[in-house]
Amino acid sequence: MSGEVSSIVDGLKLSELPERDYYLGEDQEQKPVLMLAIRRECVKDDELVLVPGRDWFRYVHPCGGVACHQLAFAAATELSRKTDAILEGMWRISDDYHGSDLGRPVTLDDLVRYRYVLRKHLQADCNRDYETFEEGVYPVDLDHLWDLTGDPIPEDLNEVVRWKYQRITPVPPFGLWILGPDSD
Repeated sequence: MSGEVSSIVDGLKLSELPERDYYLGEDQEQKPVLMLAIRRECVKDDELVLVPGRDWFRYVHPCGGVACHQLAFAAATELSRKTDAILEGMWRISDDYHGSDLGRPVTLDDLVRYRYVLRKHLQADCNRDYETFEEGVYPVDLDHLWDLTGDPIPEDLNEVVRWKYQRITPVPPFGLWILGPDSD
């Protein structure tokens, strides 16, 4: 059993996480949400488990407007916003792109504009995490996680996952997104 991590049984298996539909705010209006998540194509179901302590779920987010794309997450958890100003910034970003039908692949001009909007409204960036950008899906560089949420997330995200086998790359495959309503 060389390389196998013995603590794999002490956690939440990806295959056992509940599915969640796009959820609505209390007023039944779709609201932008801040998500820490792992994209489905980045992990296999039996490759890791999540440490208990957060509400983890599987999720597929509609995006891209009339292109009818979907972004699938193997594991996601909604984060609270650190301040009301962050929620306001998330609304502005979501409102700026709602109805745009912007879908992948996007142009460099689209990315440059999004980066400007993200910096303007949240003082955050998407320099490394931009590939999933389209209407309804607004990626944010992971190093802004602790600027946007006050939730108790460890600085080392390896403390949130337990790998079945030792990985060559020690960085867990998490991403940070603002997920907003899709116009389609």
